[in-house]
Amino acid sequence: MNDAADASADEDGRPSVFVHLPHHHEAVTARDEILAALPSIVERSVDGSFQPQDVIDELRRRGSVYAESTIRTHIVSRMCSDVPDHHARTYDDLERLAHGRYRLAASPRPMASQRPWAIRLTLLASDAELDRIVERIGAAICESPDHPGPCANPWLVSATPVDDVEETERSTWLPSVDELIEQRQAEHDW
Repeated sequence: MNDAADASADEDGRPSVFVHLPHHHEAVTARDEILAALPSIVERSVDGSFQPQDVIDELRRRGSVYAESTIRTHIVSRMCSDVPDHHARTYDDLERLAHGRYRLAASPRPMASQRPWAIRLTLLASDAELDRIVERIGAAICESPDHPGPCANPWLVSATPVDDVEETERSTWLPSVDELIEQRQAEHDW
């Protein structure tokens, strides 16, 4: 017998075989499929929200075998944090925004795989250009800035003129600033 199966006998002495399927063959729940599909659904959405039919359509496209009623029940009840509990097991994955509109619930604490990151961006820009760039950075991180509560991925952006940065930190930035100035001069014949 291969090592993926165990042979034993039941209480009547009849042999029985238990097959241990590899991890990738474990049952995938309706919730698992919905959670896996939501990032692409949310990405296509203007405001990050979706309707149950959007999820049903995406799961059909992915070949899900779950009934439409099962998917819909998960979205509007089992996975929704702000509805009465009518199931033995519920989750706080989604928030109801309005009748028939949902979004992923904001995570109150970072997941184990998340950690803080600092991204340094050095650029030459006017004040107006800087304002537009900062807005675009915010929009890239949080597609729906008017949502209630904190973002699922908390973030902060600040802009400081290089001349206002402490000398010890600024010395690490200056080579990149000098490269930017040289690049701009070469491209625009300063």
